[in-house]
Amino acid sequence: MAKPNILVSCVSGIAAPHYYRKHWPYRQSLTPGMKNVVHKPLIKSSKVLPPPLHIKLGLMKNFVKALDVKGTAFTYLCGKFPRFTYEKIKAGVFIGPQIRQLFKDQQFEAVLSDKEKTAWPSFEKVSNGFLGNFKAANFGELVQYLMDSYEQLGCNMSWKCTFYFHTWIFFH
Repeated sequence: MAKPNILVSCVSGIAAPHYYRKHWPYRQSLTPGMKNVVHKPLIKSSKVLPPPLHIKLGLMKNFVKALDVKGTAFTYLCGKFPRFTYEKIKAGVFIGPQIRQLFKDQQFEAVLSDKEKTAWPSFEKVSNGFLGNFKAANFGELVQYLMDSYEQLGCNMSWKCTFYFHTWIFFH
């Protein structure tokens, strides 16, 4: 008879084990090299959209960190968001509504340098055409153009973003 998995307290000073070890049987259906999917997925993997917000925030953070601190674009950001501290803007901590506000701002695009002017529209296109509510037909080109323009700008792309974009393009 198997011992039950229950806690046993110490009764009248006699030390009793506080647990019993249960030996589980090995899985019979696991076959190395074979897919071990029990049920088919409910939707196609091409219809699944990733959670885009944290990626969008990370891309914005990388863009702001690549800006020159004494440049006109960074000073414009400090004037645009006066309630933000200098350190918060320097760290690139922005939220979704602020990023959308910058997308609509024509003056921000005017104060950007040449390299920044190539990276900002590519970030905007990827945000709307890949990380938004729908996936554009040419999302692979959009992402590749973003990666190239961020590299020219000197952004430090995290491995997570790079790996994510390349695997997303490869599998979809």
